[in-house]
Amino acid sequence: MAHALTKAERRNLIAKGHSFIKLADITKSKAIVHPYVPLLSRAVEISSQMRVGVYDCIYVALAEQENCELVTADTRLIRSLPGFPIRDVASLP
Repeated sequence: MAHALTKAERRNLIAKGHSFIKLADITKSKAIVHPYVPLLSRAVEISSQMRVGVYDCIYVALAEQENCELVTADTRLIRSLPGFPIRDVASLP
């Protein structure tokens, strides 16, 4: 999340200094750590089908599993995976 927020800052999608504020809000929540191995099969399936890197697809597979959206500043990833549960970080309040 920190990478996505600072990338959004560099692209002027969020104001300079806001990544720190938003990250502080995120880290106050009780994060759940998920093992990646159970996600690999689905990630490889998405990667192979959509021609996107497995690393990114692990996050997409997790979003599917958790029935939520993946929030990212990676607009190329968003464009590469239409129909998948992905949201641009710039659209957040």
